[in-house]
Amino acid sequence: MGLLNKRHIMVVMILLFSTISAVGQGTVKRGRNEGTANIPASNVLGSGNVNVYTSFIGDLVSEGVSSNVSAGASIGVAEMLQLSFSASLADLSRIGPFESTLQVTLPGNDRFKIFGTALLLQLFLSTEADTLGESARADKPDFHSFIRPAVIFDLDWFALNKSLPLKNYLMFSFVENQNILHLYNQAVISAGIEWKGYKNSFFVDGRYSIYKERRIRGFHGDRGYKQSLLWIEPGCRLRIAKNLRITVSARLLLRENLKQETLIPVTYNRLAVEVEIPLLFRKTNTETIRSLIFKEKRKKEKENEVEKILKEQQHIEAMLRDIVIDLPKEDDHEGEIRKKRKEIMLKMEEIKEKLQILD
Repeated sequence: MGLLNKRHIMVVMILLFSTISAVGQGTVKRGRNEGTANIPASNVLGSGNVNVYTSFIGDLVSEGVSSNVSAGASIGVAEMLQLSFSASLADLSRIGPFESTLQVTLPGNDRFKIFGTALLLQLFLSTEADTLGESARADKPDFHSFIRPAVIFDLDWFALNKSLPLKNYLMFSFVENQNILHLYNQAVISAGIEWKGYKNSFFVDGRYSIYKERRIRGFHGDRGYKQSLLWIEPGCRLRIAKNLRITVSARLLLRENLKQETLIPVTYNRLAVEVEIPLLFRKTNTETIRSLIFKEKRKKEKENEVEKILKEQQHIEAMLRDIVIDLPKEDDHEGEIRKKRKEIMLKMEEIKEKLQILD
């Protein structure tokens, strides 16, 4: 593995500084359109809501380390419609993909429900090939846009059982790697499962992609989708300082079926760390409901604990009354009196501990 250069060191320092400086619990700020690392949720932000962010991504692969800085924004155009933009700077020096996504979902987007689906139109306005290709010029890069549809389905089991914050995702799309859209047609199926807690979440994504070489200059093209890749990516998303997100995931290549001469990148065994810093965020109803459910559950657990303590206290008081009644008379043995007094003191100490917990 190659040595870290100054740009990589800067990204690592930013990640460490963000992690160390972000302290405190606070109220979690999370949009209802948040999915896993690779699959968005079917929900959209909602009319008038805005999410603007910047993120720092570091990838560790067998060939070395790469870094990426990106910025993006999502705008709730209508209750069922969302428009998103994102742009990146690969290795902090090269212009990366710039894309825009239009997402429309079903009615009831503002309600907490078990099933959701959405249609996406992904518009890729530029790729790395446009700025780094043989015909690209630094002062006037090429821009070959591509538009691809996608559909998302998800199931939120938390809407049925408040003790099961589990969510399933399924996505069909035609883009696995936007940087080779000019070389290959692509078809992709992605699936994910997420344990979505109040603050942190844990997920496992999987993706199967097939490729068809396009008939362009220098390539004869294929008659069908003859190349494929299959990978899995477990990971977690942690929240600190209210809404600073840190996502850590490890992508593992499970199956590879590529030609001997191919331009499809195969460095899929990688460890990725992403820090996302929100610049502007408006919370939406659905995730507010989720947060309230978690808080109500904690409140109920606390009430049950208090009720349990009170019952124990009543039981102890009844035992004390029995002990007082059973106290030996003056003519009884002094050792028996001391024994009874010791039992009383132990019970009083236990009551004191329970009352401290109650406070």
